[in-house]
Amino acid sequence: MKKLILILMLIPLCFAGWQATSGIAILASFMVLLLVYMIAFGFNLDQLKVFTQDEFYQLIVTAVILASLVGIESTFVTISTSLGDGKTIQERAIDDVGELQKNIEEAYENVLAVTKKASIQSAKSSYCNFLSTGIFISPCSAYSQLLPPVSMAAQLLSVSIAESASLQILLEIGNRFGFNILLPVGLFMRAFRFSRGGGGFLMALGIVLYFVLPLSTVFTYDLITEYKNDEGIDFTIETSELGECEEGKVIDENYKEPQDFAGYFFEEKLEEYVFFFLIECTLFVVIVLLISITALRWITSAGGAEVDVSALAKIA
Repeated sequence: MKKLILILMLIPLCFAGWQATSGIAILASFMVLLLVYMIAFGFNLDQLKVFTQDEFYQLIVTAVILASLVGIESTFVTISTSLGDGKTIQERAIDDVGELQKNIEEAYENVLAVTKKASIQSAKSSYCNFLSTGIFISPCSAYSQLLPPVSMAAQLLSVSIAESASLQILLEIGNRFGFNILLPVGLFMRAFRFSRGGGGFLMALGIVLYFVLPLSTVFTYDLITEYKNDEGIDFTIETSELGECEEGKVIDENYKEPQDFAGYFFEEKLEEYVFFFLIECTLFVVIVLLISITALRWITSAGGAEVDVSALAKIA
């Protein structure tokens, strides 16, 4: 029954603001240290007294860190919401990645439209029977040369979807759990010597997911978008320019023949899709992750619990 009551008391903390939850974590650490100090004072344990006093100093440092984070978060909220749309930096980053995914989906729909039309045209054929000899003719096979470049573009876009979705999941995790769970747990663990390393890491991870990751996402995405707009890069494929293949009929001069359309796709569109994959998706995600991992190492080092994040860097 006591455990059930304790669980029911902790449930409201899941819906409280991160400031309140972190404050409760600091208070809980203080109560634990105070209890240990009372035991040391009551039994006249001098070494335990010195140990507890050192931990009280660390708790003060942790409280100063919390106060600094409250001020920084308030400043970021004020700046981001004053830009006109009233969104926080976390919401802006999620929207940017959502816009990127929407662009990928539109480009993918264009590629599918070309694939569908080219496949239908290249499958057209005729059969002729002369003197008991059957002849199979495929007059529209030239359309099949469009399928390799279109397939390459589809593969690039498929990988781009996975990369942008992974980044969006990280942003959602940071927005929901970075300061609401990771930071309070890290603050509580940092108050004790035996768990200070893990607590510092959780604090740094929460700060990176909540602050650094959204900031680097917005900054990098704005730079890439500005460059794309200056270069006039457009991923729309004019599938209407691909003519119909009909038996006994020459393709209208207003349309591109298959080899011309393939050249148009190779020279213009495929280059833009490669840019879309390498720059706007892959390089964008890699830069954001490298900035976040570097910040994670710096913050853990500043907190006195440097963590080797080289494995994460290799994964990124």
